[in-house]
Amino acid sequence: KEKNGKNWLEVVLEDIQKTYHVKMNDTEGNPHIFQINTDGETIIAEDEEYVVTFTDITELLNSERKLLLSSRNAAMGKMIAMIAHQWRQPLTSIGLTITNLKAQKTFGILTDDVWSEKMNMLENTIQYMSRTIDDFRDFFKNDDKYSYVPLKDFIEKGYHLLEASFKSAKCSCEFIYHCDENLKLFTYANKFEQVMINLLKNSLDEYRAKNIEGLSKIDVFEENGFIKITVQDNAGGIPEDIITKIFEPYFSTKAKNGTGIGLHMVKTIIEKHLKGTISARNQEDGAIFEIIIPKEIN
Repeated sequence: KEKNGKNWLEVVLEDIQKTYHVKMNDTEGNPHIFQINTDGETIIAEDEEYVVTFTDITELLNSERKLLLSSRNAAMGKMIAMIAHQWRQPLTSIGLTITNLKAQKTFGILTDDVWSEKMNMLENTIQYMSRTIDDFRDFFKNDDKYSYVPLKDFIEKGYHLLEASFKSAKCSCEFIYHCDENLKLFTYANKFEQVMINLLKNSLDEYRAKNIEGLSKIDVFEENGFIKITVQDNAGGIPEDIITKIFEPYFSTKAKNGTGIGLHMVKTIIEKHLKGTISARNQEDGAIFEIIIPKEIN
């Protein structure tokens, strides 16, 4: 109360719909996280006495953290393969350019204009490779801070890490904005990246398994303070008998190659971290995931 003019209960009563957490130590000094709930009704009005429940959610949070860590560790091996994909073409291009420059120099036909053009190309290629490393580094950074981020960056950053893999499989991804793509969101900037990687990677795996030239479509809408994102593919859809189970932990349709935690973590990130909702259904010749998140997390 001395710090901000209100005690903890006054803060909670201002908006009883919000979720509040508090950390307290037990008698042995071990920290516990409690979730605070109250209906805001006084039981003794004149004394302003309330019933407030403190639910220990420490183990639940620890379990979620372990699942998230498992998900990110499972993704790490795939990420290394993706870096190889992202770098293979530019490395080949750099090698060919250097060989070509050496040949022109040897035969005395290297002009200043060609030299300048090739140097600019090499510089741009190296910058692209550097950005790729930055993108992968950011993916594994544990950034739990809210920040403002342009909608386009928020939506597309995850795909950039898969772009080379999509191209090598002769597949494509299309982004369609039905709103201002430069709109600023106040949210967890890096959380949605993992969501997009999981959803698009699942589609890519299906494209490859079925040997089809896949097309993923991402439509983005702004509706009443919320952002709606639909992620659609043409990989044949999800069997109706399991579509209600796909977000359950350790449920996988990929036999030995599936961990069963990817879509569960997608749901956890959307609901717990981004305060949104996610659902899945079949449409036309593929599956469609619908995500709704607030433009600002309070």
